[in-house]
Amino acid sequence: MLITKDLNTNRILRGCKKVSLQSVINLTKKSDDYGLLTLQRNGTQGIDELLIHPARKQPNSPGAQYQIDGTRFNIPFLDSNGKPDLLILVVLLDVYSKKVVGHTLTESETFQSYFKVISQSITETRYLPAEILSDNLPSLKSKECLLFMQKLQRAGVIVRQHAPHNPSDKGSIESWFGIFGQLYLKKIPGYLGDGLKSKRKSGKANSDLIQEYKKKKNIRSRADLELLLQSLIVEYNSTYEFKNSTPNLLFANTLIIKGIKLDSDLVRYFLLKERSQTLTKAGFHIQVDGLRYDYLIYDDNLFLAYRDRKVIIRYDTGNMNKIYVYTPDSFFAIFELELHVNFPLARIEQTEEEEEAIRQFTFDRSTFRRKLVKHVKSGSKSQLDTTSTPLELISEKYDSKNVVDAAIKQHHFPQKKQISKIIKVMNNDDRRAEAENINFNISLEKMFYVQGSNKLIK
Repeated sequence: MLITKDLNTNRILRGCKKVSLQSVINLTKKSDDYGLLTLQRNGTQGIDELLIHPARKQPNSPGAQYQIDGTRFNIPFLDSNGKPDLLILVVLLDVYSKKVVGHTLTESETFQSYFKVISQSITETRYLPAEILSDNLPSLKSKECLLFMQKLQRAGVIVRQHAPHNPSDKGSIESWFGIFGQLYLKKIPGYLGDGLKSKRKSGKANSDLIQEYKKKKNIRSRADLELLLQSLIVEYNSTYEFKNSTPNLLFANTLIIKGIKLDSDLVRYFLLKERSQTLTKAGFHIQVDGLRYDYLIYDDNLFLAYRDRKVIIRYDTGNMNKIYVYTPDSFFAIFELELHVNFPLARIEQTEEEEEAIRQFTFDRSTFRRKLVKHVKSGSKSQLDTTSTPLELISEKYDSKNVVDAAIKQHHFPQKKQISKIIKVMNNDDRRAEAENINFNISLEKMFYVQGSNKLIK
């Protein structure tokens, strides 16, 4: 166009006739540099349009690959301030059956929205796909997202982002947005069309209708919009014709070969909120939304086995009746703890059930304490030994005051270590054995030394 304009301007100034745009195009195409000139004219953005993207073979069974992506949901709603706004529709699609296994409306396309739709699919299907293909979002590089991706990979899921400049890599989810808009959204009053950049004429809404839809009185609340979307997704999954069936039937009736079946432990592993903590006391305190929840341990062997070890606590913030405790490297809970219900402090306010619960709590706590005391006494002989613990092994945080004082005293005023005398009362069999094999007894005797001494216990 610019070449034609410059050419005709020059011709007019010279008194010549103008030439048509097509004449200029035809002449330009005869140039040997035409290909290079058009490439330079269109720039790097035009290169992708020149490339051919071959079709790919689709998966052979459900769960082989899920694709996840988001797009503008062009039905307006009224935000909390009463102003019109648009949300983002995020969808998780099973590529084989074209079933929507997770969806949500969100203000922005982030890891939190991706986690939500993946959680939906886990809750409803109890499966993970063999592969999840996502968009290239900056938020997917956050620490929280990377930790979740590591969990998926530990379970055997391939997690990857689509290849750049290759739209066919995630073509299934892109095609789904177009199909859903044309067949299901277009009939809904308030739908503004595919978007301003849409190249499809049928994707553009009538301009008069758009103005009507934008009027505040015709705009839905967010809650109404979410209910509308839910009903449309249900309708799509159960009515859209694909492979002589529907997405729901294809997903339900086809054997899942590559997908990963999840049991209750794995569902909790992926869905529950978690935190890391060192087990220093016989229980845990957890704060959620300003409320404190207590969970107590009454198993002495369990407590001693994991004391001062780091554990992972997983819990459902919507139901704090139980928590699950894991070692950091395990998919499976090592134990579960029930919520301790707080009792009224005033006796006058306690019900009969609460009084009984208090008595049970007192009994359980006393029993647990007695067991711990028994463990302490079972090891008291070594603590009461005349040989003091070396000062460098003392911990004022964990050792008793007597043990600390004895170690300090021994450090400043070393005492000669006492050697215990063991008197063996021999029976007739022992005497015969000793007489027959004195050398054996001598060699056996050498196995018993006083700790920290070269002398034998005799």
